[in-house]
Amino acid sequence: MAGECIVCGSGEVESHSGVVAPFLAQRIWKKQAFRSSLLHCRSCDFLHFTPRLSDAEEAALYLDYRGHAYQVERHESEPWYTSKLNASLYSSEAMLSRRTIVGEILRNNLKVESIDSVLDFGGGRGELVDGLIPEAENFVYDIAKVGTLPKVTALELGDPRKVDLVLCSNVFEHVASPRRLLQQIVSFIRPGGYVFVEVPNESPLTAKVKAKRIAQFGILVALRTRLALQLARFGTLNVMHEHLNFYQFSSLRRLIDSEGLTFVAEGGYGETIWILAQMNSPR
Repeated sequence: MAGECIVCGSGEVESHSGVVAPFLAQRIWKKQAFRSSLLHCRSCDFLHFTPRLSDAEEAALYLDYRGHAYQVERHESEPWYTSKLNASLYSSEAMLSRRTIVGEILRNNLKVESIDSVLDFGGGRGELVDGLIPEAENFVYDIAKVGTLPKVTALELGDPRKVDLVLCSNVFEHVASPRRLLQQIVSFIRPGGYVFVEVPNESPLTAKVKAKRIAQFGILVALRTRLALQLARFGTLNVMHEHLNFYQFSSLRRLIDSEGLTFVAEGGYGETIWILAQMNSPR
C-alpha cells in the first residue's frame, strides 16, 4: 500500500474509493474483485491506485502479454476485450501510425542522425523501434519475454551496453514504482543520451472515463450478470486495472527531475502526452 505520492513524496493526498477489476484480481491474486483506493496528489497532480504490485505480481500480470491465453482469460470478465481488439493494438497499421508520430517528434527535437542506437524499454518485440531511425541499432527490454523482431536485440537489466536513446511508450502508467523504472531506464543511457517518455493523458476522475465505466458495466449486466452484481456492491466507478498511474505534465516533469535529467521538450498528440529529456554529460 502507498499512503503518499510515489512521484514527489508529498503526503498531501486525497483518497477516493476504488475496486480492483475482476480480471486483475483473478490473474494476479486468483480471487474475486476487492476494494482498492485511488490517491490524488495535490502537489504534483499525480493519481495512483493502491494496492501496488510486487515484482512477482507484475510478472504474473504481464506474462505472455496480449497473447492468446491472456486474451481468453481477460474476455471471461471483459466481454468487450475480443480477439479482434487484442490483435488491433499491435497491428502493423497501428504500429506504423505510432512510429510515424514518434519519428516526427524526434526529428523536430533532436539530431536523429547522431542516434546510432535505440532501446525500446517495455516495447514488446520491438515493433516501435524497428525502422524508426534508419541505420540505428535497435534493442528492446520487456518483462513479458515475447521474443523480438529479426532486426531487434533483446537486452536484460544490468547489461553494460549503453544507447543513445531510450524510448518508453505507454509503460509508466503500468508500474508499481515509476521512480525505480526511471532509474532502470537511465542505467541504459550513455552520458549525453536521451530518453523519450510518453503516457496516456487520462484520469479516472474525469467524466469521460466515468462514462466509459458506466457503458462497460451495462455490458456486464447484459452478458456477465453475476459479475456485475459483485461489482455493484462496491459502489464506485474507480476501477483499478492495468493502468495504475495517471499523469499530467506537472507530475511527469517531477518524475523526470527525480533522476536529474535535463528537460528538452514536451508535447502531446491525441490522448497522449510526452517528454524528451537528456542525460547530463558527464553524469
